[in-house]
Parts: sequence; C-alpha cells; structure tokens
Amino acid sequence: MDDKKPEEGQIKDAVIDHLQEVVNQAKEKLELINCPEHGKALKTLDLIRDEGRFDIKCCCDAGEKLVEEAITKL
Repeated sequence: MDDKKPEEGQIKDAVIDHLQEVVNQAKEKLELINCPEHGKALKTLDLIRDEGRFDIKCCCDAGEKLVEEAITKL
C-alpha cells in the first residue's frame, strides 16, 4: 500500500516537470559547444524521470570534458 498522500505525488511530479524545463534550457546552451574534432560535442542530454538521473552522451572524451566544464558554469 502506498502511504503517500495524493498531494505529495503531485508535488513530486511538479518538481520533476520543473527540472525537465531546466534540463531543456541547459540542453539548448550545451548544444552550442563544439568539439575541435567532431563539431557538436553534445549528442544527447535526457532526464530519466523514473530514476531522477541524466543520460548525457558526447562525441568523444574531449567533447565530454568541454560539456562538463560548461555544466559547471551553468
């Protein structure tokens, strides 16, 4: 039996929805980062809603480093 109140579930969903908006805004900025070897460094940035985790894929290790540096500045 689920002991959570319906309001708690709604709050959790609202927080996740807001986080998705933040991720989408960050993704727009991160897509502008170019790897010197491959062009666009960021391949994917997705929020895995059920796990509360991110799936980030870059073109290569150098591109990943550029994206990580940009994330720390966001």
